Amino acid sequence: MIERLLFFLFVSLGIASSGLSQTINITNITRTGRFSTCTNGIPPTVTATLVNSTGTSVAGNTLVCNDPCGTTTLRIVLSDVRWDQNPGANWVHGLFFPQNPGFSVSGIGLPAGWTAFSSCTGASCSAGQTGGQGFYFDGTGSNSCCSGATAGDGIANNNYGDQLIDCGFAFSFQFDMTFCNSVITSTSLDFQLQGTADGNTGCWTTADASSNTITFSLSTTACPDIYNIPFVSTLVTDCSVTPPNYYALITGGCGNGNTVTWWDAPFGGNQIGTGVPFVYDPPGNACPAGTTLYASCCPVGATNCANRQAVAITGTCPPGPTATHTKTDPLCYG
Repeated sequence: MIERLLFFLFVSLGIASSGLSQTINITNITRTGRFSTCTNGIPPTVTATLVNSTGTSVAGNTLVCNDPCGTTTLRIVLSDVRWDQNPGANWVHGLFFPQNPGFSVSGIGLPAGWTAFSSCTGASCSAGQTGGQGFYFDGTGSNSCCSGATAGDGIANNNYGDQLIDCGFAFSFQFDMTFCNSVITSTSLDFQLQGTADGNTGCWTTADASSNTITFSLSTTACPDIYNIPFVSTLVTDCSVTPPNYYALITGGCGNGNTVTWWDAPFGGNQIGTGVPFVYDPPGNACPAGTTLYASCCPVGATNCANRQAVAITGTCPPGPTATHTKTDPLCYG
């Protein structure tokens, strides 16, 4: 019996230690605007735990990036948050992050009436501010100028904000946050949550001019540089055709051993080639000088998070064939 209890205790402690090892240190928690003007002065708290990843791990409460091509999902608990409704009787209506490629959030434990939305733009009687991906209050049908609104109708901008949340009533949010590993470039990773009043993203006539933010930093170790084999472009003139054709020959490679893919945009866009050396030959006999291509050392499927490197084609294309006054072949310079 004692052996079983000891075994159970050992396993329980192991699980607990494993869970703790996924916790990431949070520093530099700051707040501005209505998040900071309540007289009780109690600061918010933020915790972060790794719940899923490709290419990151936690060591010593630091988020370590091993592969910039992957993604990381953290569970964030934001608690002890207070909002000053005065002046203007502006109730809190939105809490969101700036828009970033590959970034998303999903609610796990939200206050009553709050729902995740990809964005929200205030109604016509408000300031009409557009907020990014985050959480907005959809828990009432009351408003200043929006008709037909009902609580929980899936339309965030036809509501007042949350009347309950003020200096005397703290609120908490628990949500999962997913982002591209490629943003981990130093020993800390900063995030900023912006809060909006119902006079900005909701349906209330008094706009709020304050900048209401909560900022925090994660302890991180930067991703390795996978673009450590420089890409070099060389202009080439092909005189075997008339008029001559111009193209760029690009050399270089990936420090992580992956095959280079070539794109026409820093995110998304179209794949235009694979491998090195790569020949970029624009249509017709156009000169490729001045064109910027984008090299990726990440898998093709990682188009939202591919940390592509811009490769500028420099130089000047020589003039085309010039006929002399004598009966000689045209001269092709370059």
